[in-house]
Amino acid sequence: MKVTIGIPAYNTEKYIADAINSCYNQTIKPEIIVVDDGSTDKTVEIVENLANLYKNIKLLVNNENKGIGYTRKKIVEECKTEYLAFCSADDMLERNYIETMLNYAKRYPDAIFYSDYKLIDEEGNEKGVVTSQDFNSYEEFANTVVSVAKQDRMFICYNIFAPTKLLKENNFDEEKRFGEDLEHLLRCVLIKRIPYVHIPFPLFKYRIHRKMVTQQRRKEIHENNLDTFRKIKKMGGQL
Repeated sequence: MKVTIGIPAYNTEKYIADAINSCYNQTIKPEIIVVDDGSTDKTVEIVENLANLYKNIKLLVNNENKGIGYTRKKIVEECKTEYLAFCSADDMLERNYIETMLNYAKRYPDAIFYSDYKLIDEEGNEKGVVTSQDFNSYEEFANTVVSVAKQDRMFICYNIFAPTKLLKENNFDEEKRFGEDLEHLLRCVLIKRIPYVHIPFPLFKYRIHRKMVTQQRRKEIHENNLDTFRKIKKMGGQL
């Protein structure tokens, strides 16, 4: 079973090489799609250099900054393999990420998968592990997703793994310049009732740094989330 890892990138020259190397050095080799969202730093140059070194990297560049929703959607549209995973351009995957995810995917063929993860700082130093709880029912899971969303937080870190067909049928909202992960999560859980399977291992490293959207635009995120709630309610979701 072949896997693509999609990396949305915007002005991440400091971290993008680490992200790509962590994807390339998997125990099961993936295809890699990087979509640059109009970076003004050296992100594209770094990816081009790595693409010359690693032959399984495809680089696409948006002609202007379109936002993360558009960029994620483009990755889904471009993916040609059976499975697709996402890795943020400032994060890193553990070497057994794909191998572990595929083992679970064989048991749950129509699900979206998420895992525990390690927290790292700007320099890559580990600061702890974030683990997810397990749930007794889908309703309990959905209620937790909604409760956390109303606090302007995400219950799941959206370095997800899923069948490509499932994501093509339930793609990201290209109008969301940020908060696309919450909109996608709520739509998949409350409207489509897609199973989300928790993998109880820390399979990637999530970097905390000052340039993160969540650290810079909290008021905008709140307004964006309210807009998402209105959209989901119109579609019939219970919030």
